[in-house]
Amino acid sequence: MGNKALGFDDMGRKLVLGGFGAIAGGAAIYLIRIFTMGGGKYGGIVKVSPGLGLFLGLAAGAIGLLLQLGIIKVPKSIDDKVK
Repeated sequence: MGNKALGFDDMGRKLVLGGFGAIAGGAAIYLIRIFTMGGGKYGGIVKVSPGLGLFLGLAAGAIGLLLQLGIIKVPKSIDDKVK
């Protein structure tokens, strides 16, 4: 796995972006599917609603993408500020 102290190389960064993109994209597609279903094949007998996990997955994927792309900057740790 290499040196853990170094940052991501180009290939590792692309893998991380792809992973977070897949998480956010899958959650968004499933959320759209739930909102547009409206009873669907069950004839309205079963109420379809998104759970908390779906929103957490969407948020985790989006935040991970933003962090990895550098749009959101992570503050330096307390140890770096003390030294």
